Amino acid sequence: MPSGYSVSVWLMFFYIYCFFGWCIESTYVSVFCEHRWVNRGFLTGPMLPLYGSGALVILLSTLPVRDNPALTGLVGMAASTLLEYVTGVTMEAVFKVRYWDYSKHRFNFQGHICLSSSLAWGLLSVLLVEVVQKPVAELVMMIDASVRRLAVLGISVVFTVDATHSVITAIDLKRLLAWLDGARSEMEKIQARMEAIEGQLAEEYHLRRDQLQEGLRARRNELTDGIRQRGGQLADSVKARQEQLQQEMESLKEKQELFRRWAAERFSPDKRRLLRGNPDALSHSYREALNHLREWMKRGQ
Repeated sequence: MPSGYSVSVWLMFFYIYCFFGWCIESTYVSVFCEHRWVNRGFLTGPMLPLYGSGALVILLSTLPVRDNPALTGLVGMAASTLLEYVTGVTMEAVFKVRYWDYSKHRFNFQGHICLSSSLAWGLLSVLLVEVVQKPVAELVMMIDASVRRLAVLGISVVFTVDATHSVITAIDLKRLLAWLDGARSEMEKIQARMEAIEGQLAEEYHLRRDQLQEGLRARRNELTDGIRQRGGQLADSVKARQEQLQQEMESLKEKQELFRRWAAERFSPDKRRLLRGNPDALSHSYREALNHLREWMKRGQ
């Protein structure tokens, strides 16, 4: 396996393995995990940069040991596991969301890497070096150099636009999660006040009703204008209090609706796709806010 490939050849390898990785991940997650089609990954297009980067890291790191399959597996496993860990830590630090998580897997480290994933990387390293790379390289080298450079240029433009858009979407998602997290306490106060108002309305109704009934029983034989006036005053008092509380309730409901509408407008289709493409994503910083967005997606909001 020559190491002196041109830049266009290495980039072609990168894009091919990005696509292969997307096919593997999307199929696995769709069939075995979510039982529905999942456009897996961070990008909108059919590419997973981690797999493309992982393939290049494996190919380059195993050059000194490529004649020994066992060492190829070990070196490739170590190099790709390190790449996965650094990528995961960096993305979580930047976006405040962990887009893949191994916390539920045995022998994981900080949820970014785990033993089963590392072993899979090792197996892929052997398959890549011993089986896959040779025909892929032959196919790429069969393409005319000028055509290959033109193809790489076109793919690179599309890839860069997609990556830039996805990064902007992820940053905007982080801002939305931060806003939701900050607004959550205010919404909890509104909900608590609404529940208190409902209780006050019920209490006022029963209290005034009992007072009126008690007064009428005490003076049941004195059905004078004074009693009628007192009954009217109690009824007016109850009605005024109820109207006051109901007005406050309507105001609180309007605030809730404005909150939902604003958040729904910010929760764009791009952000929804990002979460659908990473169904096991989590956020330690904004756990409740992320769960809230997922509930909206389930309800089709």
